[in-house]
Amino acid sequence: AVGLVSTSGGSVVKICDPNVENCNYYTGQVIYHQTMTPKYIREHASRINNELNPANSRQITFAPANPRFDNLLRIPLIPAGVFGSSAPITIQMTAANDVSLATGKDSDLKYGLSDGDNYIGFMLPDTANYGDHAPCYGVEGRPGVRLGSQRTIEKSTPTVDASERFYPGRFEFSFKLNEQRGFCYTAHVGGYVKETTYSRQLDISKGLSLEVYSDDDRNERYGIRLITVSVIYEGETFQ
Repeated sequence: AVGLVSTSGGSVVKICDPNVENCNYYTGQVIYHQTMTPKYIREHASRINNELNPANSRQITFAPANPRFDNLLRIPLIPAGVFGSSAPITIQMTAANDVSLATGKDSDLKYGLSDGDNYIGFMLPDTANYGDHAPCYGVEGRPGVRLGSQRTIEKSTPTVDASERFYPGRFEFSFKLNEQRGFCYTAHVGGYVKETTYSRQLDISKGLSLEVYSDDDRNERYGIRLITVSVIYEGETFQ
């Protein structure tokens, strides 16, 4: 089926249109999916900051000189006005990061979603923090050039054993937006799951963007090799 199209920030986002015949086939299923390679990200992001070596086709490397919760990446996902404020939307994301940059080095990265006024997501600390930090934990705040009013959520539990303090490279996230809940999954201990409840709620009617933020330590380096995103409408009808 032909979908709705947004060109905000150069992004082309296809979403099932309820006026299109057979649109209800998508009800309760994935209504948008995108595999974001470095090439795709560079072509469709509305913001890329502090990129090192933009000719690298294998990954996008960020090298902010004096990071202070900087917005490194913004990719529009859902245009404004497509859904109601509290539509039953679940966003599933997978991120593949450069393992070498986050193993014993500063590479604390935040992935999440923004409606322009609020941001919810997960912090992915590097292995140097695994002694007293969970391998992923909730974070929220006000989006912008920098993430303002940042709040971390239960960052100290549960940690992983010393034998499990490796950087997995692959992280999976699920955000149940109307429930203000998020889940992060890693390969630690045979399958690590971190559940988070956010105090901030995104207004889906304003549109949604995927946003990535830095931490605030000097000499941080970040490498993103691949991001996949799926939008799932979990209501009985698409409206």
